[in-house]
Amino acid sequence: MTNSLRRILIVDEDPVCRANLRKMILSGSNRPYEFYEAELGKTALEQVRETSDTPFDCILLDCQMPDLDACTMLPALYDGHELLSYPIVVLTGSDRLVGKELLRKGAQDFLQKDSMTVENLIYAIDNAIDRFAMLTDRKKYEIALKESEEKFRSLLESAPDAMVIVDQLGKIVLVNAETQRLFGYKSIELIGNRVEILIPASARAHHVQLREDFSARPLARKMGKGRQLTAVRKDGSVFPVEIALSPIVLDSGLLISSSIRDISDRVLNEKAIHESESRLAIGVEIAGLALAEVDYKTGLNHLSADAARLFGLAQNFLTVPRETVHATFHPDDQAELAIRIADSLSPEGPGWFAMDHRVIWPNEDVHWLRVRKQIYFEGEGSNRRPVRAMLAVFDVTAEKNVALNLEDSEIRFRRLSAQ
Repeated sequence: MTNSLRRILIVDEDPVCRANLRKMILSGSNRPYEFYEAELGKTALEQVRETSDTPFDCILLDCQMPDLDACTMLPALYDGHELLSYPIVVLTGSDRLVGKELLRKGAQDFLQKDSMTVENLIYAIDNAIDRFAMLTDRKKYEIALKESEEKFRSLLESAPDAMVIVDQLGKIVLVNAETQRLFGYKSIELIGNRVEILIPASARAHHVQLREDFSARPLARKMGKGRQLTAVRKDGSVFPVEIALSPIVLDSGLLISSSIRDISDRVLNEKAIHESESRLAIGVEIAGLALAEVDYKTGLNHLSADAARLFGLAQNFLTVPRETVHATFHPDDQAELAIRIADSLSPEGPGWFAMDHRVIWPNEDVHWLRVRKQIYFEGEGSNRRPVRAMLAVFDVTAEKNVALNLEDSEIRFRRLSAQ
């Protein structure tokens, strides 16, 4: 508001000068003013501290007070803060060099007494107040920015993954301690360097293109999404990584935040699991076994291709209801199978069963299967329930046929012997 009250502190040892300054200010503006006065620098400092809750809008300070000059007063008015609490106009003699020195020490403006007019006094006060407001806002912004940067650095350092911030040109601008540990570089070796220093030489040219594509269309990419990537340490060792990317949009341009995770242990574990599964598959194939899984929560059987074949089911029947498998059982074996299955599923039962039984294929051929089932439960006591089972199935038709033929031969031999 242009007519809001302004509180002015006039610091001058001469009461006549103070009175003249009041008259000039009042004659040059329609704004209401409230004046405060001090004859000494020390007195002025005391008033400043006493009125900190209702600060002055401007201080008119004589350059040369009996006890303190303006060059001494200005540092005292900072009172340990980064910014003065009030805008200050210093009234000087004819030496402009002194005025410029005062500006460097924090004054917003200065006026030479011998050339002072109503107009330039009012202008100096208004200018000092406006400049002080801009400086204060800028300082607050700088402080907020500094605090924000400190928080950002704190978050960066607390991240479990290596964090690398690069600009649009691919130059590294910030890294955390985990980056230094993971890659073996000191931060001073990375900052200002191209991020491709962390990429194997064979992939650097392609990485530049990927980085440029991301800058053109900066969409966040979560960890684990996208291609399998590799990184290289300072010692030249290459290792697999997952990378999450996030754009950071600033007024000065785009930054790219990379969260880099070493997945060497996971890759080794996956390789070991794959090798173990491959060995198991070879062993199962050599043994002639077929595998199946029963999900008792859904009522579905998940069959391997070999298991589906042994039960006489087509290859598009790899996941079927339990009843579909049970329908293949030979009628003469169904009653015993039902008892065995129910017993194995009982919370008090053995939790497994083994049985040789027959199945009938769609072409009415009869095949003998040797089945071993292991049941897995959840819960305890009366709440114990079967959740799944693993089956190993082996075709023993040839073995059974040999045994049956041998039994027939023995029967015929006894009959002949009895004649």
